[in-house]
Amino acid sequence: AVVSTQSGHYSRDYLFQHEDYANAKLHCYDYYIKLLKSSAISSDFCDIFFPGGFKSPNVAEVCQVIIGSGLSSYHLAIAKDSYLNESATVDTLITVMRELQTLSQHLIPHERHYWIVFNCTVHIYTIAKHLHDRGYSKSALEFFVWCCVCVENMVPLMILKFLAWRGTLYTTVCYCYYDMNQPQLAELFARRGLQKVHQLAKIEEQSLSEPTLESETNFRVVTVKLSTVIFKNIVFESRRPKKVIHRPKTRQNLRELQALPFPRTPTEKLVLDMFEGRGAQLLAVLEALTVPGRRTCITGPPPVDSAEGGDSLTEVWGELILGRCTLYVVNVTFTIIERIVYVIERI
Repeated sequence: AVVSTQSGHYSRDYLFQHEDYANAKLHCYDYYIKLLKSSAISSDFCDIFFPGGFKSPNVAEVCQVIIGSGLSSYHLAIAKDSYLNESATVDTLITVMRELQTLSQHLIPHERHYWIVFNCTVHIYTIAKHLHDRGYSKSALEFFVWCCVCVENMVPLMILKFLAWRGTLYTTVCYCYYDMNQPQLAELFARRGLQKVHQLAKIEEQSLSEPTLESETNFRVVTVKLSTVIFKNIVFESRRPKKVIHRPKTRQNLRELQALPFPRTPTEKLVLDMFEGRGAQLLAVLEALTVPGRRTCITGPPPVDSAEGGDSLTEVWGELILGRCTLYVVNVTFTIIERIVYVIERI
């Protein structure tokens, strides 16, 4: 039986949209859930919320209530503690994501409700990103991975329309691994993501529809995103010596290399092999120079252990900084020339 009314539907939407989360949760969402639990024959999730099955006409309304209750709790929690200083706040966010995870898990076999699952992934991502940005990458990782599971296990979410969203989820999982100091796992997950993207590209090639500029752009953007994550690790691992041999080594003079044409160093050659276009190459170099957990660019090498091939890794940092300077100048110069041509064409 439907336990809500049309006026109640409008009331909770009105309160939520006007950010009155406390009243929306207490008097609308939680009240609805309380009525459902009181009429349930057991404590099972489906018996409580979906006693009539997933083809019932009120499935969407019930899902909206579950999601609304969780999001209200999330907004109320971060309003009091946006920096997540209290462990109770972190627990609240994890509980909300767990509820959304449970809901999406039951909806995955029913493709007609794919848009609800998609909304669940968006909300889980938003909450997990809040945890991730505050240094709780380990807690957020599980839920980012779950979002990837959702979009990979519902056919309607595997189409080209949702490719950009899948790319965002894949790269966020990789950044979590980097924040947890597990670059090998980040590279492995990025390669897995690239494989999924290539599979979709092959399906699109076999389809009768003509490729559009938007679809080609989406494939390129996602490919570049995941490739930069891979480059971030292999640019160092490829130069790490397999066996440490203590012998004198001549350091290359980066100042002298500035006058030579691009590419000049092994790092720049690797960038050129992996990426097309100066913009993508600059992005890869900047990502490799980015400190995990923060979107800041460092200007010098971190402390490294010479017993573990630190000298070679220090050279990589120098080559990355040299490549960054060159690619930045090229991109800025190209942008200026492009703007001048644009203006001249319209005179």
